[in-house]
Amino acid sequence: MRNLIPHLDSEGYFEERPLTYTLTKLGYLTPVPRFEKYQLAPSAMALGYAALANLGVRHLSESFREDLMRETGGAVAVGGRDRLSMIYFGQSRNAHAQRAA
Repeated sequence: MRNLIPHLDSEGYFEERPLTYTLTKLGYLTPVPRFEKYQLAPSAMALGYAALANLGVRHLSESFREDLMRETGGAVAVGGRDRLSMIYFGQSRNAHAQRAA
């Protein structure tokens, strides 16, 4: 993770580390000079969405989510843990829940 954190070199210039440089050149990171940090670029988000679209859990859980949504009348979502965070895979919402949201 240290490679993703930019820092100032000994002369006070904004320095990119090798991994940061590579991800920036590939279009996955964009520099934010004002904060001396980086943010995910749209291509990184597209890569993530493509990976989520191919996850079997989204398709396997769809019928169960739909059934639970009909039984409860509410919205049902499915996600998974990624270290200390959660990744959102998909949701099912009925017409009433969509109007209320």
